[in-house]
Formats: sequence, C-alpha cells, structure tokens
Amino acid sequence: TLLTLGLDGTPSALSGLVVSNATGQDLGFTFDSGDVSTCDDMEACNYGAEADCEYAMTNYDCDGNCTVAADCSGECGGMAMEDECGVCEGDGSSCAADYVVEVGADGNSFSPADLQIEAGETVQWVNVSGFHNVDGSTDTYPNNPDSFYSGSASNDSWTYSFTFEVEGSYNYECNPHAPSMAGTITVGDGGGEGVVGDEANSLWLVDNGGSWGVGYNSDYDIGGFQFSVDGTTINSASGGDAASAGFMTSASGSTVLGFSLTGATISSGSGNLLDLDLAGDPSGLSSLVISDASGTALDFHYDDGAGGVADTCDDMDACNYDAEADCEYAMTNYDCDGNCTANVDCAGECGGSATVDGCGVCDGDGSTCPDEAVHIEFGALSAGSVEILMTNAEPVSGFQFSLSGLTITGAEGGTAAASGFMMSASGSTVIGFSLTGASIPAGDSQV
Repeated sequence: TLLTLGLDGTPSALSGLVVSNATGQDLGFTFDSGDVSTCDDMEACNYGAEADCEYAMTNYDCDGNCTVAADCSGECGGMAMEDECGVCEGDGSSCAADYVVEVGADGNSFSPADLQIEAGETVQWVNVSGFHNVDGSTDTYPNNPDSFYSGSASNDSWTYSFTFEVEGSYNYECNPHAPSMAGTITVGDGGGEGVVGDEANSLWLVDNGGSWGVGYNSDYDIGGFQFSVDGTTINSASGGDAASAGFMTSASGSTVLGFSLTGATISSGSGNLLDLDLAGDPSGLSSLVISDASGTALDFHYDDGAGGVADTCDDMDACNYDAEADCEYAMTNYDCDGNCTANVDCAGECGGSATVDGCGVCDGDGSTCPDEAVHIEFGALSAGSVEILMTNAEPVSGFQFSLSGLTITGAEGGTAAASGFMMSASGSTVIGFSLTGASIPAGDSQV
C-alpha cells in the first residue's frame, strides 16, 4: 500500500499520475481499474481475446512461419549471401586456391590424392559427390606439422581451403571411408634434406656414441615389431619405450623382435623405440615388420634423412598398381571405377542381403500379408462407376467376380489394364485374364 486516503465520497479513478525515480524521471505509471482488456487490433495474432494484443515476430506469421526469403545460412530474412566462390558469407578468398582436389568425383577418392606444394600455397577441396569430409587434424595424424579439418562429413556441395605455412609431410583422410580414402600433401621437401625423424610411420638410427638408438615416428599404436640391422650384428637390445610398455625383446644375429604378452602397445607419436649394442657401425635398417595391437601390418619404412619417400604400389590387385603412392583398393563389392560387381538387393544396396518377403515387402518379416491370399473391396463410388480394390499377397494371373443388384456396362483401367489383361463384363459378372501369361504383381491396387 502506497498510502491511505481519507475521502468524503466514493472515488471513480486516479488521474494526473506522475511517479518518478530518484533522478526525477517520470516512470510512466498508469491507473489500473481492474478491468480485463480485450485485444481490438485486427493485425494482432490474438485479435478479440481478453488479453493484451500479441504480435508475430518480424518476418514471421502468427504460426511461426517465415514470410520472407531465407538467406544462404538459413536465417529468415537474413542478409548473408554466397560469394563468387559459392561460400555462404565468404570473402572470396577460397577462389584463390593454388591447387584444387576433387572429393568423390571418382567414387570414394581424392583427385589428385597426392600433392607436392610449396609453403604458403593454398589447397581447396571441392565435394563433387557423396558423404565426405577432409580430416588432417593432429588428433587423427599426430605427426602432421599443422592441423586442418573441414568439419563433419556431409552430402552438401561444400568447399574447404587451407593454406600450408609449415613445411613437412601431411596425411589426411575422409573419416567415413578411411583408410581407403586418404591423401597426402608434401610441403616443400617434406621436412628438409638430411633430417631424420620427420617422416610419418618410420624408424631411424641414432648414434649415441658407443651405442645406437632406434627412433620411431608413428601415426598408430604399435603392438609389435621386427627389423634387421644392416652392416653389422647385434650384441643386445634393451630399454626405450618398448621396455616402458613391458615388451619382450629378442635380438639374434642382425634381427630384433619385440612384442607384448599382455596386449600392451607403444602409443602413437615419436620417441626412442629401444637401444642397441652393436658389433660395428650399422648402415641402415631393413625388413621392417610393424603391427598394431590386432596383428595388422602397418606400412613403415626406414628414414635415412634423405627427404620424403616415394613408395610405389606393387600389388597388381590394387587400383593404382605401379603408381608412386600407397596402394589403393576398391571397396568391397565394387571395382576400381566405383561400379557394383555384386547383385543389388531389393533395397538397392550393392551386395546387400535384403529380400522380398511373402507379402511382397522388401526386407519384410511376413507380418504385413492380409489374412486372405486375395482381398477385394469397393473403392471410390461415383455416378455410374465404382472402383474395385484388391490386396493380393501373391501375383494374380486371372480373376472373376459378380456384383449383386447391379448390371455392369463395362470394365476398364487399373492394374488389370496396366498388366495387359483382357477384360469382359456381362450382366453382373466381370472376367479378367492374360493371353500372354502376365500377372498383376502382389500388393495393393485398383484392379
């Protein structure tokens, strides 16, 4: 209660209200009579309601529907526009790529898959077809000199650009189709002439003055290893990350073998695999067999510091046999050109196992069949005509039925005509049949 008034009569209202704040500013108070107001604005969403008028938001109707055009980002009435490169709210810089890699233009592939560029140059990936992305992040490839990632895979016609400022060897992949859909970017000389340890998935020798270390650089957890030391024999092998992971290590002649009896692994990254006591100076490492925790072979090589390695695919079953790159293989049930080489099931999946059930439903469980093998009923009725509807669990090669209380003047159309049936109508009886052995397929139709 603001205050209590002593009056000579009964008041009808308050007027001339001036209520201010501490600085003397009028707060705009009004007198509340207690009456319920009715919205009388026909433009309001709640016209005629006993309430204050409510209005639609700008660019929307009262049902929340957008009444103007949406911009390229999907905002109703927004101002975002595609730049000349086709990028929403882009600044046009993505058009200035030095190299363009097409994504999905030839099946699940990057084209070209391998690039040699210079530092400061830009690569743009353009999704031509399919559900793809570009992942060269250091989360996926810890040995990449820098991280790049286009985002989650999408069917959209997206583009993604990245400027490579740091020299070195980069690996990347499409997450849904890895490892078969992958690529490489070599910036500069791949890390520099005469540098060891900069190449992904490699081993190298380190002269410790009296003993030799074996360094490793791996994108994967290592579950086991075997290699030969060239040019000398091994007195012993011990220590390093292999020992820290609890590996058993054996050295005999020029061969070293390391593995775990407990399923332990050496984490991806780089470090010192183990230390060697050798009879002389080694000339290199050869016959490298490196595997993951499941025993799958990993593609490792010896890094002698001479720069990037140009592997040649020597598997005649690969899609890129004899190319200077890692072997690339077709997906299961497809050839190298992306053509399906197996049967396509009823769902359209290449090599799929879906079949049509007894009710004519693809990948069905047979539960949708009607109680009767064939069920006939009336459909739409109009002046002088009536639809005859049929549900049949199996193909129908002929039919005959009669209508009670009616005289039939003709029968035509429907799936009977579409199947090439001859039809005869006489009195109250209809007969349909095929002279060629055709049948009406199982399903629901106007016969």
